[in-house]
Amino acid sequence: LIPLIRRRLTIGARLSQTPAPTSPPPGDAVVEAASDPQPPIPTALTNPYTPGKRVSHDAMFFGREEERAQIEQKLSAGAHVAIIGARTVGSSSLLYHVAKTMETREGILVAHIDLKDPTFHSVAGLLNSIWSQWWGRVRPDNLVPARTLAEFVTAVRKLKAAGFRPLLFLDELEQMVWRAGTFDDPLFNAWHELGREDVMDFIVTAHDSPADLLAQNGIDSGFYELFQPSPLGLLERRAADDLLTIPIREAGLRIPDGAAERLYLHAGPHPFFLQLAGYYLFDALAKGTYSQGEVVRRFEMAAEPYWQEMWETLSPLAQDHYPTSLRRESGGMGGRQLRILANRGLVIPDEDGFRPFSGGFAAWLVRMKAALQAAADIAPTPI
Repeated sequence: LIPLIRRRLTIGARLSQTPAPTSPPPGDAVVEAASDPQPPIPTALTNPYTPGKRVSHDAMFFGREEERAQIEQKLSAGAHVAIIGARTVGSSSLLYHVAKTMETREGILVAHIDLKDPTFHSVAGLLNSIWSQWWGRVRPDNLVPARTLAEFVTAVRKLKAAGFRPLLFLDELEQMVWRAGTFDDPLFNAWHELGREDVMDFIVTAHDSPADLLAQNGIDSGFYELFQPSPLGLLERRAADDLLTIPIREAGLRIPDGAAERLYLHAGPHPFFLQLAGYYLFDALAKGTYSQGEVVRRFEMAAEPYWQEMWETLSPLAQDHYPTSLRRESGGMGGRQLRILANRGLVIPDEDGFRPFSGGFAAWLVRMKAALQAAADIAPTPI
């Protein structure tokens, strides 16, 4: 279990970091010329795409209207919500924007915690940070710490009695349950009681259901019972197109015909890979060095490590049933795995069946499997 936890933490840390997109080195060849020259650029432009980082700027947050409305409706009705989605599918960004909306509501106190931050990897650091955000909105001139669980519970009950509604946004619940030696049953049991009594409300992001997370990591608490799941998948096509084109056009750059469509086919409607594709497209256009082949090459070089890690997070059963092209819907175990993959935003369902979330990932998967098979074919036969 310990090696598995360490591997999860390593993968999570890597995916939480922005890839290091770089410009081609001096003398790097431009494979194809743009069909039309770009207009002169008067000043240096800041690339608005931030692959791997939470999207906090409103102008870069596209889509999710339906998901956002449903979550806000559930919270307004007093429910506790778990946004469940695969890594990099945009759960953290959605959580952040819901938090911004809820903190404008009368009587609601919002605390937003990014559990990947080491500041929150101790009980005292976590509880005091949550409490400080709430109390700072009530009495910013008189901050009082709450570092123990008993102090925290008492303080939250007083807030509720005073007519406030404390609302806690926890980004990546995994980061707590993987540290069961620090965040133990009493903490989760106390939170369960506060939530059940409507003293405070929770909204979390997670890559698996809270029930599975707690059970897999040996936490014996009914905390998971609070949550209504809210699955998060891929973007709708319109939102994906907007993410890939609007920031570039608003910077005054012209997108060559077919450039956005080809990158969309490589990235799919996946927020992280669209951000990555947009980064390289913007960079090339801003520098006046655009070539379709070169932008695709740079995107694929940056995407491949993340495709690899995405693949490795799948169970062997899911890997066995993952389609590299359109696969008709089937019953039994195969159909169940395809539906699970669709809920995680890793395949796209339509009326004809299931297909990979992007052409780029599917092509990479075919190449990888071919390479593994070739290696197996030349391996010496055991005597």
